[in-house]
Amino acid sequence: VFEVPYSVAFRTITSYIFSSLLSADMYRLRRSLSVQDHLLSLMLEDRGADHLVSSLSMLLNATTVLFDAGGRALSQAQHRVRVRSEHLDRIWEAYVAAAQLETLPREQALDDLRLAFREVRTHGRVHQVLVLVLPLREHLLDFADVALSFAQKLLALEHLKTRAARLLQR
Repeated sequence: VFEVPYSVAFRTITSYIFSSLLSADMYRLRRSLSVQDHLLSLMLEDRGADHLVSSLSMLLNATTVLFDAGGRALSQAQHRVRVRSEHLDRIWEAYVAAAQLETLPREQALDDLRLAFREVRTHGRVHQVLVLVLPLREHLLDFADVALSFAQKLLALEHLKTRAARLLQR
């Protein structure tokens, strides 16, 4: 509840509020599109998954790990949260447990870490798993969720491209 002078039109108030909300939404949209454009540019430069994982980690200011389907860490970039090799096994075990649920949770806690998993799938099969590692006290923001999901799709395209190149060589 707030009080305004009687002479102020209600539509002036609602117009101001609507403009403020629209401005914030536009900022979030521009920011998401900018990150997507940056990640897509990286993939077009053909620097591979390592560079994408590293750039995603820097953009989100979080540790990012890419596993193959067997649980071997293919690439990792560490920011803010240090993940030692023994943690990698536990992170993979947490993914395996989460993957057995009907739907993969958006985020999950593991000790003092918060994990967000994205499966890189092609033809209905998981080929890689992208993991974002945050401190436990932080939650996955919508911005990070969008960037992570976009990187997941780029990695699937990279996998398909590599597979097509191998078939062509054969």
